[in-house]
Amino acid sequence: MRLKPKISLALCLAFTAAVVGLLPAYLALSEVEARFATTYITVEAPTEAAITLHEQIRFGLLSFTPGIAGVVLVLAALALLAQRQITTPIRTLKTATRELAEGTRLKPTILDTSDEIGDLSRSVAALAETALKAPEPEVPQPEVDEEDLQRFQEFTLLGADFCWETDASARLVFAGGRFGQGTDLDTLLGHPFDRLLTVLRDDDAPRALELVSGRPLDNLLCRYEAGTRRQLYRLTGAARYDEGGGFIGYRGIATDVTEQIETEKEAKATAFNDPLTGLPTKKLIVERGAQALGARALSGGDVAVIHIDLDTFKAVNDGYGHATGDRVLTEVANRLSDLLGPQDSLGRIGGDAFSIVQANGAQPEAAEHLCLSILKSLRDPIHVDGVNLEMTASLGCAIAAPEEGEITTLLRDADTAMYEAKAAGGNIYRLHDSAMTDALHARIGMERDLRHAVPNNEIDIYYRPVMRAMSGGIAGFETRLRWNRPDHGAVYADEFLSVAEETGLIVPIFAYVLKTACRTAMSWPNLTVALKVSPVCFLHDSLLPTIVTTLRQSNLSAHLLELEISESALLSTADTALFQFDALHELGVRLVMDKFGSGTSSLQHLQRYRFNKLKLHRSFVAGVATDPNSAEIVRSVLQMATALGLETCADGVAHEEQATLLSKFGCQTLQGPLFGKALSANRAFSLIRSEGIMPGAPKAQKHL
Repeated sequence: MRLKPKISLALCLAFTAAVVGLLPAYLALSEVEARFATTYITVEAPTEAAITLHEQIRFGLLSFTPGIAGVVLVLAALALLAQRQITTPIRTLKTATRELAEGTRLKPTILDTSDEIGDLSRSVAALAETALKAPEPEVPQPEVDEEDLQRFQEFTLLGADFCWETDASARLVFAGGRFGQGTDLDTLLGHPFDRLLTVLRDDDAPRALELVSGRPLDNLLCRYEAGTRRQLYRLTGAARYDEGGGFIGYRGIATDVTEQIETEKEAKATAFNDPLTGLPTKKLIVERGAQALGARALSGGDVAVIHIDLDTFKAVNDGYGHATGDRVLTEVANRLSDLLGPQDSLGRIGGDAFSIVQANGAQPEAAEHLCLSILKSLRDPIHVDGVNLEMTASLGCAIAAPEEGEITTLLRDADTAMYEAKAAGGNIYRLHDSAMTDALHARIGMERDLRHAVPNNEIDIYYRPVMRAMSGGIAGFETRLRWNRPDHGAVYADEFLSVAEETGLIVPIFAYVLKTACRTAMSWPNLTVALKVSPVCFLHDSLLPTIVTTLRQSNLSAHLLELEISESALLSTADTALFQFDALHELGVRLVMDKFGSGTSSLQHLQRYRFNKLKLHRSFVAGVATDPNSAEIVRSVLQMATALGLETCADGVAHEEQATLLSKFGCQTLQGPLFGKALSANRAFSLIRSEGIMPGAPKAQKHL
């Protein structure tokens, strides 16, 4: 059965009224029953009449309950019926109407019912059908100005920042887009456009913008200035003519290139100027050198190139860090700059390398004078954060031949001469000659082969005896190296160690020698083994770990290992050496000052660092038996060392007279040609046995 919506609604209202009417009576009767029970029934002896009346009241309450429950159930059923017949159809009709309005539904929804809601849906459907059949109203299109359209197309297609148009008098009559960092374009209209912009040429010399000649404007670089603002534009434009061919002005576009130009300038400045020192880079030095060579015909002077490479900069950089290294480079650059003549050019061409182009000088005298001035200037310590760093440099100089026209050749020759100076020990200069080129090629080949020396077991270790001055017995051995270079035979250490230090190959070579020597020394009866330590190794991070690991693996007592450190190593490492010294002392390793007297700060280093032994340089030993002055110096040095608690050793002992006198002066150990050449490990072991100091070996006579 389907009721009409209005009947369903009426029934719901009637039943609701019934519930509302009965509920107060039910609640009132419940309250009477409760009070009556409290007053009469709960007494100790209620009367029979009271009990009868209470039961009648309760019966009345029980009669009300089913009635009220039934009315509520009927009311719920009527609510569900109203939901189906009223609420749901109306919601469906609402959704369909909205979809028609939005265009997502093409046909209206009709509810097939005979009640009022059905009538409403049919009326809405008829209205929708009429609306769908009606034609869309025409929207009037605005008129398009052909000139504005052309401007827009030029502006957008070419990706410009603004477009512009002038009249025959160069006054701005149209402007659109972005111009002048927020400048209101309307305020510029009517002003002469050729006065707003200045054309810049390649030499940065400005000229006026011409907008009356009719010539095309092709990508002109222009500058716009307003107060403190400055912008650069690329301007392109063409003349405009009327139907009769008369000139009526210009039309064009402009692109803001301020940021692009500034970036290009910064890149160019970086390419030609070193950001750390401010000096020209190699690229600019090459240009200036080429200009100097080209100008020789007019100036009448010669051209020289001086290449400067710091000898110990790598050790400083590794030991103190890059920040300290940068400050050293800056100070060196300042000192070099102070020595330049008016026609000279200084540049930084590498990490610790500088070049000077010296023009209009009388060569080679002018170049040699400058080289000596540079070496003298670098002798003064460089103060960085309370640390005194003493730097030296290797200088190579090349003089341009009369027919020489290539600066690259001159730079290459100066570089070759510099390597000759470095191979000679550094802190000197060398003039290039033709023989140096062959030497450079030989050095390059040596470096290439040296990289394979350790992996291929090409390094042989020999042991030179160190003798006790008083007893003549063996105190220990000092290592000596030879490199069995393929196709070249035996190469002595003096020939390849400088290359190893420059390339950093000395670090793995030292580790290999240390490991092998400690393992060999374990077969000796309580004798020392001494190794020379280069400045590069002494500052390298791997030094301490390598020594600790080697001693542990070889089981050699630390006090039997001696590390010989030259004064030049201390000059280059400075205060960083203090940390290494303390750490090595904690290990128990003995530290020897090698070549005492060869440097300029021997006494200062003895006071500063904790040495165990002092080794006299061979130059003192050579004259000890023939020159009274040398003998007195040696005696004084040995007495001083004894007072400081240092052991002493004399190097280069070649005659028995020298050995006798050194022993008399109190020198404790001796080494040199008098005691034979360096021995292989097997022959050193045989020598030890022959001395009778091996268990079970016969006692031998003393050497002295």
